[in-house]
Amino acid sequence: MALRENARTVYIISLSIVLYSLAAGFFSLRFFQIVSVSLLAGLICKLCDLLIASDRNSDFPWFMFFLLPLFSPIGVPFVAVFFSALIAFFLALKAFGGYKKHFFNPLAVAVVIMICGYYHTGTFVETLPFKNLKEGYSSVSYGVPDYRDSNLLIQKACEDKTVWLKMFEPAPKNFPGCAFPFVSFFSAFTLAFLFKRGRVFFFFSVLFYLFFAFLASYLRLSNVETLVFSGAFPLLLFAAIADPFSIPEKKAEQMVFAFLFAFFAAVFTIYANSSVFTFFSLLLATVFAPLLSDSILKKGYKYE
Repeated sequence: MALRENARTVYIISLSIVLYSLAAGFFSLRFFQIVSVSLLAGLICKLCDLLIASDRNSDFPWFMFFLLPLFSPIGVPFVAVFFSALIAFFLALKAFGGYKKHFFNPLAVAVVIMICGYYHTGTFVETLPFKNLKEGYSSVSYGVPDYRDSNLLIQKACEDKTVWLKMFEPAPKNFPGCAFPFVSFFSAFTLAFLFKRGRVFFFFSVLFYLFFAFLASYLRLSNVETLVFSGAFPLLLFAAIADPFSIPEKKAEQMVFAFLFAFFAAVFTIYANSSVFTFFSLLLATVFAPLLSDSILKKGYKYE
């Protein structure tokens, strides 16, 4: 069991490094500075864990600190990244008895804490017309309070046929990890099926999200390209699979959890005026899944 958990951690770190290398060309040196700050917070939390934990050989959630930079807006202050990681570690993990006994995904908690104080850093505005996809990053300004959000910008671009959203090419995004949706999706897929945790959740999350995407397109609330490729859903799916202990164990309950997660992600992507709100979907699904599972399945919810 410990060997499998170590292999999972190594695999997540490897996937993170791949995403780092892809994001480096579009988000400059500041991205690696955010990575350094996040890993420093991880080392401090590990030291605290060694000092206060009864079992020093217990597993440590390194995935949280390696994936946090991918969720961090480029304009966010370093101190916000550092303290959001620390607070989330003690609030989401230690307050519930430690790793593998926790309830909320610690990465989602850290992101929500970070963007609550620095909401405007997760947005950007047009400064020049978008001519094509590759020029998007040179024609935007990050972290300007008077903003126009990426989801709305990309949706308009799709309608005007001035930007092509392709699966294997980076779209203009304000969060590094959201710029490569296919890579995030592939990472979640391989992580779920290689280590046999969260496979049902992964499959039904994708299925339900596509259903809501086509439903929104049919009702003319949005278009499929915007929902699938411009939102944070692939990256959030990767974050959820990276922490299988905050996902229900039983298959039926994973289906309920996947339905809520896909529903909230679609709603926030369509109606929220910023993509930062999409990060709340994972936490809201965690809150409402036990109640809905008890109501539908007519049995107690299994926490351990």
